Amino acid sequence: MMVKCLICNKELPVDMTQIIITEGENKYKSVCCSHEGSQELKDLMPGMNGKEKLELINTMEFIDDDADGEVCNYVLVADNKINRDILHKIGFSDDYIREEGLDADGDTIDISPIAFEYCNWWFGDYFGDNEDEE
Repeated sequence: MMVKCLICNKELPVDMTQIIITEGENKYKSVCCSHEGSQELKDLMPGMNGKEKLELINTMEFIDDDADGEVCNYVLVADNKINRDILHKIGFSDDYIREEGLDADGDTIDISPIAFEYCNWWFGDYFGDNEDEE
């Protein structure tokens, strides 16, 4: 089955796209793999704004971090199906996570670069906005 990318209108086989919306049994709205992790893809995610995406990120169990109140070097979550599903739902593919080196050790994912697209502060147990930094 062929589908058109919602961003560039290129027609591709469905297995070369990331399906972001399914309408009915055989109707898909997709983006081609070259847009995975892009701002255009994040803007297309149905019904989710940045605050909602951040709320999903904050449902993850954070297992380690390196932050000193000024600089946040990393915040780690387990590399498991639940956390991957959350990342997929908010628009980040496995390829993007791998290419950005966010899963470098194979057991954890550094979620901080993704979370900081939707907020400006790591509070030690959740991501949010620090009014002093805006």
